[in-house]
Amino acid sequence: MGRTTRIASGTGLVILGIVLLPLPGPGWVTIGAGLAVLSRDVEWAGRTLDWLKARLPSQLVEPESPTADHVEDEADRAGG
Repeated sequence: MGRTTRIASGTGLVILGIVLLPLPGPGWVTIGAGLAVLSRDVEWAGRTLDWLKARLPSQLVEPESPTADHVEDEADRAGG
């Protein structure tokens, strides 16, 4: 993928994410994806992505996968 294509794709995702912010949809996630694409070629996008990661709840940035212990704990709480 060429530099021009990455910049165009990243910019499009950021714009789409901004449009999705007031609408039902993954606005912040789409903005983050656009910034991730842009960060390969544009330094400010990487800094902005780091800023966004620091302010979003950690579940959105790095989803926690359920572990066996977590599943067992929920079963114990449910009485099962």
